[in-house]
Amino acid sequence: MFSAIWAEDENGLIGAGGKLPWHLPADLNYFKEKTVGHRLVMGKATFLGMGARPLPQRTTLLLTRDQDFSLPKGVERIISSAEFIDKNQNTAEEIFIAGGAGTYQLFLPYTKKLYRTKIRHAYAGDTHFPAVDWAAWHLCSSVPGPKDAEQPDYFFEIWGRNE
Repeated sequence: MFSAIWAEDENGLIGAGGKLPWHLPADLNYFKEKTVGHRLVMGKATFLGMGARPLPQRTTLLLTRDQDFSLPKGVERIISSAEFIDKNQNTAEEIFIAGGAGTYQLFLPYTKKLYRTKIRHAYAGDTHFPAVDWAAWHLCSSVPGPKDAEQPDYFFEIWGRNE
């Protein structure tokens, strides 16, 4: 089963120059809590933006057309996205799609669960989450994230696909 996980601002922004435009430690902890022990699918730009290293206690699967890109130890290349989707879309294992926008767009039709951190603030950046037909989804939970005085309100949302 594919699940997407991301944080976005009130305008759907997810990135600025290959990085997150905000600093929310609790969101990074939430990402870790949800993804430890799972496989993570991401594109090359997202991988480079996260320091070009595999995340501990997770298997990083890199979706890239760049066959010359040298993979660090602990990172696996997805050669064919269509073949990967076909082999894994009905597995009971939760496989997390972790960005970027093109990777989310590719996997969104096959995704059964969305883990969205919704930040109630507008940031500057250049990358947005692809359009979602929210009528095809239902909100399972929404929990406010812990914050200090300098942080905007944000919510950890889990959405399920309507069957």
